[in-house]
Amino acid sequence: GSTGPECPLHDTPLERCGAYSWYKAEDKVLNARYKILSKAYGKNTLANLKKVQREWIKWRDAKCKEVQAKSGCDNGLCEGVAHDECIIHLTEARSLELLDFIKNPGDAEKRLFQFSKKNRYLDDDR
Repeated sequence: GSTGPECPLHDTPLERCGAYSWYKAEDKVLNARYKILSKAYGKNTLANLKKVQREWIKWRDAKCKEVQAKSGCDNGLCEGVAHDECIIHLTEARSLELLDFIKNPGDAEKRLFQFSKKNRYLDDDR
C-alpha cells in the first residue's frame, strides 16, 4: 500500500497500510499504560522496565516475521497480512500485561515486568 500522511509506516513495525489505524489505537493504549508505570517507580525499577520493554519489541518483531513466513504468503494481496495482525495482537497482549502491572504493583516488581511468550495467536504456543 501507499504510505501517505494517513499511513506513515516508517513510524510503525507494520508492513501494510490496511492495519494502520488498528495498530495505532493499540499502540496508543500501550504507551499510555507504559507512561503510568514509568511514573510509579524509582530509577532502578524504571531502568528494568525500559530494558524489558526493549526486549519485548525485539521479540515481537522477530516472532511476527516467523508468523508471516509460516503463513506461506510472500506475494499478492495477503503479503504482510499475517505479520501485521501478529504485531497488533502481541501489542494488545503486552498492553494488557502492563495494565495488570498497574493494578498489581507488587506482582509487577516480583515478575520484573517480564512479558509472556505465550499467546493464543501464535501457532507454536497453542
